Amino acid sequence: MKRRTFVKNTLPLIALPSLVKGIPMGALTWPAESTPNTGSKILVMIELNGGNDGLNTIIPLDQYKNLLDARSNILIPEKQVLRLAGTSITGMHPSLKPLQALYDQKMMAIVQGVGYPNFNYSHFRASDILQTASGADNSNVSTGFLGRYLNKHNPQYPKGYPSDQSPDPLALTVGQVPISTILQGNTMSMGMTISSSSSFYNLVSGVNMDAPETNSGKEVRFMRRISSLTTQYDSAIQRAGQKQQNLSTKYPEKNDVAENLKVIAQLIGGGLRTSVYITTQFNYDHHNAQVDTADPSRGKHSGLLNTLSGAIDAFIDDLHLMGVQDRVLCMVYSEFGRRIKSNASYGTDHGSAQPFMFIGTQLKHGFVGHNPVIKDNVTVADNLEMQHDYRSVYTAILKKWFSASDDDITASVLGNFPSIDLFK
Repeated sequence: MKRRTFVKNTLPLIALPSLVKGIPMGALTWPAESTPNTGSKILVMIELNGGNDGLNTIIPLDQYKNLLDARSNILIPEKQVLRLAGTSITGMHPSLKPLQALYDQKMMAIVQGVGYPNFNYSHFRASDILQTASGADNSNVSTGFLGRYLNKHNPQYPKGYPSDQSPDPLALTVGQVPISTILQGNTMSMGMTISSSSSFYNLVSGVNMDAPETNSGKEVRFMRRISSLTTQYDSAIQRAGQKQQNLSTKYPEKNDVAENLKVIAQLIGGGLRTSVYITTQFNYDHHNAQVDTADPSRGKHSGLLNTLSGAIDAFIDDLHLMGVQDRVLCMVYSEFGRRIKSNASYGTDHGSAQPFMFIGTQLKHGFVGHNPVIKDNVTVADNLEMQHDYRSVYTAILKKWFSASDDDITASVLGNFPSIDLFK
């Protein structure tokens, strides 16, 4: 990364000079005194990076015959699909058994067919569209939908932050998450992601490591100088982390998503006044070997979903044991879905609409929208129909969860979009 780009994306942000249980974190500040009506509600965003196969995640059983014709080499056998309470037409991948239980406990809402007009199938552009709320036809938007909201209510940032009135960061990215445009403000990034460079973390942890006399060494020394200016929120993070221990015994071992969510639960339980947490699970781009050739219910996709569901199950259990479950909303999404028709390599190619999954106690339980319709004789060019614009999902979260004003919502999502019926 060029030094000029690094300054633009990170200089105004808060790098945390220590780790919580070894997980690197970046912080974004949203002072409570200048932000209207955020209250104590918390949004936890879990991105499935690479393009999740929604049709093998949330399975439309009423379309099973045509699905079998379109993707016989990867489709989950019907008898192995997890049935959901209250419906006979939709099920889940067998690796999502913990999420099946949460659904049956009326703690899940699933929004079907999330997308946007003129869909883009590039990983980078599709991610950029979701982060900027710009739409496929506008590539000139460089600010993020949360960055704009943040910038409006914190025009002087970073001058004067943190303060006695606002000692904690608003949002944290936890784990190995790339820099997110979601947090980009008008002139500067309003958030930061810390890389996994061992020398950088040794630096911000107070360990003095020599940098080589090379171009990369110069950049390391530059990053160290920047990081030494941005350590203000460390004490707040450490105080919250030390105040609360994880209570759930369900956290699986050797599970990166669980480790990230474990940290988030600890900070929420410890009283950190932070409204948004972001973490990412990678490797969903399955153009080949998505499933085990002998058993489509196993394979790479199955392993990722098993990791995800086990992590979320433990996280929700932890929140309940801490007594903070009613304040937290989890959103699980990807930059796009996959094609209806599988390819000959036991994989799927980039597709359009997808299901967004939400977990929380304040949701209207069930489905928003209907099962995707799979027509006869699907071709490689066919895609799922969009039912809900993703900006309608953002609108619902801002309006109903964070109680944002109509003007703030319009400025954040760059237009007026109908709010979906997601919350109680």
